[in-house]
Amino acid sequence: MEEKNKSKAKLTKELDELRQVIHTMELERQELEKTLGESLARYRAIVEDQTELICRFDPDTTLTFVNEAYCRYFNKRSEDLLGFSFMPLIPPADKKKLKAHFESLGPENPVATHEHQVIGKNGEIRWQQWTNRAIYDKQGVIKEFQSVGRDITNRKLAEEALCRARDDMEQKVEERTRELVEANEQLKREIESRKREESRRRESEAYMEAILHAAPVGIGLVKNRVFGWVSNQMGEMLGYSADELVGQSARIVYESEEEFDRVGRVKYQEIEERGIGAVETRFKRKDGNIIDVLLCSSALHPGDLSKGVIFTALDITERKRGEQALRESEEKYRRLIESSIDGIAIVQGTEIKFANQALLDMYGTSKAEEVIGQNFTKFVAHEDRDLLLQRGLDRERGKDVPNRYVFKALKQDGTEFDAEISVNPISYLGKAARQAVLRDVTARKRGERYLRESEQKYRLLVENLPSVVYKGYKDWSVDFVDEKIEALTGYSMKGFNSRRMKWSDLIVEEDLAGARESFIKALKGDKSYVREYRIKTKNEDILWMQERAMILCDDKGEIDYVSGVFFDITGQKKAQEALRQSEAELFEKSRHLEEVNAALSVLLKRREEDKHALEENILANFKELVLPYVEKLKNSSLQSEQTTLVSILESNMNEIFSPFVTRLSSRLLSLTPTEIKIASLIKDGKSSKEIASLLHASENTIRSHRFHIRSKLQLKNKKVNLRSYLRSIQD
Repeated sequence: MEEKNKSKAKLTKELDELRQVIHTMELERQELEKTLGESLARYRAIVEDQTELICRFDPDTTLTFVNEAYCRYFNKRSEDLLGFSFMPLIPPADKKKLKAHFESLGPENPVATHEHQVIGKNGEIRWQQWTNRAIYDKQGVIKEFQSVGRDITNRKLAEEALCRARDDMEQKVEERTRELVEANEQLKREIESRKREESRRRESEAYMEAILHAAPVGIGLVKNRVFGWVSNQMGEMLGYSADELVGQSARIVYESEEEFDRVGRVKYQEIEERGIGAVETRFKRKDGNIIDVLLCSSALHPGDLSKGVIFTALDITERKRGEQALRESEEKYRRLIESSIDGIAIVQGTEIKFANQALLDMYGTSKAEEVIGQNFTKFVAHEDRDLLLQRGLDRERGKDVPNRYVFKALKQDGTEFDAEISVNPISYLGKAARQAVLRDVTARKRGERYLRESEQKYRLLVENLPSVVYKGYKDWSVDFVDEKIEALTGYSMKGFNSRRMKWSDLIVEEDLAGARESFIKALKGDKSYVREYRIKTKNEDILWMQERAMILCDDKGEIDYVSGVFFDITGQKKAQEALRQSEAELFEKSRHLEEVNAALSVLLKRREEDKHALEENILANFKELVLPYVEKLKNSSLQSEQTTLVSILESNMNEIFSPFVTRLSSRLLSLTPTEIKIASLIKDGKSSKEIASLLHASENTIRSHRFHIRSKLQLKNKKVNLRSYLRSIQD
């Protein structure tokens, strides 16, 4: 018994431990489910918050999941997408390629990226890039696809724009190359024509260069006109050592205070104006001897003279002795440039020192003194002065700048003209100078502007025409068509211009024969034609086109090319069809109205007959029932006023039943009731006084009414009796 109790107690304990384990496992399961739920919620939130488009779909393209970005992109609700195929969102041209893409996925390559077009929320065609993953079951069969996509329309448009820009650039490079070849040929001819002149000029320049290279040149640096550094040649030139000069004022090498001030004033002014200062002066050596020097200076840092000035000092004492020979040489040079057809000027600083006759003619003067001594910039248009001066400074500083360029020049009278200038440094009368050769290129620039304007007008004309301009050939191929072809057909301009596509590929099959026949007929006739046919666009829309073209032939009569335009006349065709339908409806309505008018004519005729019968009946009753009693009143004993009233009564009744009422009423429509009464009494021969008495009004009032009646009957200022006129209306 005791043994049984022990076994029972042990079993109870083991059972409690098992229950505890089960309870613990249940708690762990609940915690795991909670963790999985939270993880799933985070995953769903991440998916829903993605800007990329995320979807899952079955192998038959039925959507099983779409995120919020997918719905926003296509402007649809998830319930409108889930359970449906996404293929209706794919343009027909891309469906086959997309299907082949999905078929290319396999266990070895389950993930791939593909780009294709889609139909956006407003019906526009856009581009997307999708990364598609095939998900397989245990048997290796695709059970689902999961895809992540994004819109790449802007990238595609940029790529197309880049292709067009590259093509335009290649064309411009070819055109520019041709222009450069032509310019090069022109330059060669000009070089040949000037070889003899340049040969003689080189001899003179070589002579001057030899003098410059043979002469010792001193170089130094001054700050605030204090020597900071000097070369050995400078020291030897002045008889000092370099150390003796460094730290000394430059005043030590000048003869006088006045010369020291003059050189500083002239040199620094030129540096500020053109970057380089050149001046001739005299230096005093240490031994007291005086030498002539050419001093040239340039700022170490342009615009900041405080940083120091580099100078060169050339001993020109010996050169002075050779100036006479040099002047003779320059005289020969002068005769050469005087005979030149180009304008030639020699400029020192900015001052014109020499101008040949061609230059004087160019500036519109016959007097050399009106040019020589003037600042060269005076003859340069204001907007080009800084550019011209800067290029001169850059060249003097050794920068690589164009030697030939065009600027706006001014004549003496202020007239502007285009001038081409080339500038070269020379020595003139022993001083540094620049030789400027000018040529009037106004006519050439005018021609260039005309060509540019003509090209621009042509381009604007083509771009703004409501039609598509093309150049093609008899086999329907096209090697030029403007960019409006893309909006019209959906096919790229590049496809046509590269002759990979033919226009006949777009024409509806039923219209091809007629189009060919019109071409053959034009070829036999005046080489021009107008034909209409239908085309099918890339979106499979059918458009009516009108083509107007001219066939161009070569000297042998063979077809060279075809030039023409395409017009979209789809709207016109629809309008014509609508007009035909409207005309048919209008014809039917007109026929119905004619029948109605015939019936109305019968009714009106019957009404007119009834009217005449009624009038005759009323007139008969009037004669039988009214007139006899009026006659009795007239024959009875009445007072004068009563007699008058009876007479008026009889007259009015006659008026009522007289054709006069009908005729008179149409002419007296503009009269007031009172004026109609007065007009009736005037017709009966009553005077103004009598009418005033009958109507209990003053005679002036009656006369005023008579005046208004004449005005309204257009009798004013006419010698027409009012009573006679009123009676004529009755008659």
